[in-house]
Amino acid sequence: MKSAYLILIPMLLLASCEPFIEPDVELGTAPVAAISYEALPGEPNRIVFTDASSDAFISSWTFGNGTFSSQKKDTAYFGFAGDYTVSLTVAGRGGSSSDQVTVSIATNDPNACSDSTLIYLAGGCLPGDSVAWIFSQVSGAISVGPAELSTEWYTSPGGGLVPEQYDDSWVFYTQDNHFQYFNNGLTVDPFQGYQALPFDAPTNLTWSLSPGTGYNGADQIILPTGTFIGTMDSGPTYDIISITKNEMVLLGPQVGGTGWFTFYLVRK
Repeated sequence: MKSAYLILIPMLLLASCEPFIEPDVELGTAPVAAISYEALPGEPNRIVFTDASSDAFISSWTFGNGTFSSQKKDTAYFGFAGDYTVSLTVAGRGGSSSDQVTVSIATNDPNACSDSTLIYLAGGCLPGDSVAWIFSQVSGAISVGPAELSTEWYTSPGGGLVPEQYDDSWVFYTQDNHFQYFNNGLTVDPFQGYQALPFDAPTNLTWSLSPGTGYNGADQIILPTGTFIGTMDSGPTYDIISITKNEMVLLGPQVGGTGWFTFYLVRK
C-alpha cells in the first residue's frame, strides 16, 4: 500500500499542472454607427443628435462646432448659419465603426447676435465679421501660477515678450465658427527650451462659446484639442475673465501640468 500511495502523489501533481484552457469567447460583430438628428421644435439652431446604432456601449461625438459629447443622445448648439460636419464613433463587443453627416444651419440665431461677449470676441454676427487678438504690451501679458489667476510662478514685464510672440495673432471669424492662429512662421515652443521655431498652424479649426461654464461662471472659449491661444502649453479651453471691444483677459489650464495661465490680449 505504501508504494502505491507514493506513485499516486506524482500522478496527482502532474494532473494539477495541466494548463487550463479558456473556451473561445464569441465577440460578435462590430456595431454599425448610425446618426439620427432633428432640430428642437421652434429652435432651428439647436439640433438633437441620437446614436441610432445597435449593440454599441460607447458613443463619441464631434459636433463640428468645437464641442464634443459621449452621450447616446445629446443636443448641439450652432449659433451661426453654415454647414457643420458631425461625426460619431461607436464601440461594442465586436469592435468599432464611425458615421458622419453634414448639418446645414440656415440662419444665425438672433439670441447669439445679441450676446455682447460673442460680438466683442468675433466682431459681430455677419458672415464677414472677425477680430484678431494679439498680446498686450502691459506687464503681466503672460502670468502663470498654481491656481486660477495666480502669478507666483511667472509674470512677464511690460514689453518683455519676444518679437515672435508679439507678432502672433488669434482670429475669431463669425463665418462657420472658424478660428485661425497666425504666427508669421515662428512660434515660441515651451517644450523645446522656449525657442522660436517653425510651426505650421492647421487651417480647418473651429471655436465655440460656452456661456457660464468657466471659472466663477465666466463664459468659456472651447477650441479643438491641441489648439491654443497665447502659449503652446495652454488650453484648449479658455475662460473669458473680462472682455471689451479692445481688451480681453483669458484664463487657461497648463497642458501637462497643474498650473494656470492668465493672458492679456488686445484687439489688433
